[in-house]
Parts: sequence; structure tokens; C-alpha cells
Amino acid sequence: MHFFTIHATPDPESEHAETAGGAYANCWIDFKQRDGAEVLARYYIEESDWIPDTIEEEDWVEEADYADDPEVLSYFQEAKEDGMCIVFHVYPIGEEEEDEEDNGEEWEEE
Repeated sequence: MHFFTIHATPDPESEHAETAGGAYANCWIDFKQRDGAEVLARYYIEESDWIPDTIEEEDWVEEADYADDPEVLSYFQEAKEDGMCIVFHVYPIGEEEEDEEDNGEEWEEE
């Protein structure tokens, strides 16, 4: 499965634009070809009212990679079941882009 962390900014017309400076979207995409997986990740980010920007990280991941992290394992398993899982890590307006592990609000896109 492909994993991407993609930096995104809020769509100016969205409710996110009022409070969010940006977000890091962790995307698990169950699609074999890398280019197609990226297209899908960007599509689902846009569907969530965000504008995808740069890829900060990408990797091919397996279930065993998350054996020690039950929360992240659940995201991987959701992507296996549904084809994708995206978790946004949002930071507020006025703050610099932070470390992706510690940047405020988190929610899962279904």
C-alpha cells in the first residue's frame, strides 16, 4: 500500500480557511501503481476542501510496519477495507508549519 504525507492548504471557500493555516494529510492508498495512488490521494484531499501541495513523505507500507502502533494500524486496516484512509494534522493560522507529528487538531476523513 502507498503512504503519502502531503502538505495542504485550506480551500479559501471552506470552513477550514477561517482557522487553519494548513495541514499535513497522511494518506494510505490501496492502489498498486504509485502515480495512480498519488492522483487518488490528491483527489480525496481536494474532496475534503483542501488544496494539496507538496509531498513531504512517501513510502510503500505493509501491515507489519505498524505492529507496534495500534492507532496507525487501524488507519492502514481501514485503507485495506475501503481503498483509502486520510488523516489530517491541522495547524492554526499564523503558525509556521510544524513537525507533522505534533501539529494540532487531527481527524480522519471517511
